[in-house]
Amino acid sequence: MLRALASVCVVALLSAAVSAAPSGHDSRTMTKAERGLFVPLACEHASYDAKSFGDHCSKLIGYPNAPGDVRDFGLTAIAYGSFTNAGADQAYVSYYTMSEPHAYNFGGGILFQRSGSAWKLVRWYPGAQMEECVAVPGEGLQRMLCLNGFLSEGELATTVSVRTVPLSNDQNAISNAGNVLISLDDTRNMSSFLQSDGTKCGTLASDKSSVVAVDSLKPSAQPGFFAESQATYTTAQEWFAACKSRSWDKIKGRKITVRYALKGSDVTFDSPVPIESASP
Repeated sequence: MLRALASVCVVALLSAAVSAAPSGHDSRTMTKAERGLFVPLACEHASYDAKSFGDHCSKLIGYPNAPGDVRDFGLTAIAYGSFTNAGADQAYVSYYTMSEPHAYNFGGGILFQRSGSAWKLVRWYPGAQMEECVAVPGEGLQRMLCLNGFLSEGELATTVSVRTVPLSNDQNAISNAGNVLISLDDTRNMSSFLQSDGTKCGTLASDKSSVVAVDSLKPSAQPGFFAESQATYTTAQEWFAACKSRSWDKIKGRKITVRYALKGSDVTFDSPVPIESASP
C-alpha cells in the first residue's frame, strides 16, 4: 500500500514537469522524468531489478491477459502527437521485455493520452515499436517514418515504413498500420551452411551492386527532404568474391545516404544505389 501511494505521488509531481510536450514529433530517448511518469502507469509496483537491467512489475497494467511478475520491463523511446484523435495530446512509448516473443522483437508500444494535468494509458500494441522514427510532415493524424530491424539466425532484416497508430491492438490492425517502403535482408553474418555453395555463385557479370541494410534514420536538412538514412551496399565484385570463398562476413560494404521526401500525401525515397520499393 505504501509503495502504491508513493507511486501515485511521484506520478502527480512529475506530471506537471512534463505536461507540455517538447517541440517536434520525432521519436527520441526518454528522459528520466518521463520514465518516472510513465513507468508507474504501465508497470504495477515498479521497482528496478539490477540483474535484468529493467523494472520488476507485479503485472503490466491494462495489458491483454497481462503476464505477472515481469522482471525486465523497460521504456525505450517516446514520441508526442495526435496519433488516434485529432487535437489530442498523446504519447507513444516503445517498450521491451523478454515476456514478449521474439516474433514481436521482444517489445511493442503503448499509447498514452493526457486529460487535464494527468496522463492515462489508452492501449498496448505488442510488437509495434517506434523507437527510431521521424515524424511525417502534414496535417491530420500524426504519421511516422520508422526504421525497424529484426535479427534471426544471423540474418538482419531492416525495414523503413510509414506507420500509423491503429484504434485497435488486434494483430491484424497492427500489421496493416504500416506501409513498407524499403525491405532489405543482410545475410553477411548468416551461417555459411545456410548460404549458397560455391557452385551456385553464377558469374560476376550476373551480379550487381546491392543495398543490404538501412543503418540509421534521422531528420534531414537537405532541401526538399524531411528525413535521411545511412545505408550499406555491397558491390558485385565483393559479393561474387565472398560467394566463391564462402566468406560473406568479410564484406565490409560501402555507405550511401538515402533521403525521403513527401510528394502529395505519399512518402518517397531517393537512393544513389537502386533499391526496389517494397510498396505495391
